[in-house]
Amino acid sequence: MNGTLKLTPSGNTFKQLYQTLQTNPLFDQSAWEQSAREGNLENYSYLLQNTNRIADVNKFKDTYHYDFADATNKIAALNNELFPDMTIEKRTRYLQDEQGNYLKDNKGNYLTEDYEISNYEYYKNAIIENSFQHEQDFKLKQKQKTQWIIL
Repeated sequence: MNGTLKLTPSGNTFKQLYQTLQTNPLFDQSAWEQSAREGNLENYSYLLQNTNRIADVNKFKDTYHYDFADATNKIAALNNELFPDMTIEKRTRYLQDEQGNYLKDNKGNYLTEDYEISNYEYYKNAIIENSFQHEQDFKLKQKQKTQWIIL
């Protein structure tokens, strides 16, 4: 999109902004409504106006499971990609086995390890994990719906 739109309280400006941004392939109605409720329409619209900086929209959508993400994760994904924070942080994570079970030492304490990761990668991983879970939940509900129809 060329240029940016300045938000003012005028209803006409919001309507024009909506009409302009709803054609963006990353526009999401629920994210728009959530942003409006929270008073963050200016931030959400700014993100959408800068999506031309995302080189491959389809890859972005696939990576973040965007079509299945909730509004909060869609906004977070846009923010993370458009304004990446490459600051390296020390973090701690719980260790898991191949089946995803958390490992414990012989005293029953969970095993952890320290690692370093950029805030960009950390948040990207968290958003992807959350959106992937939404996708799995959606697919399970669809499967259950189909089973009811067949029975």
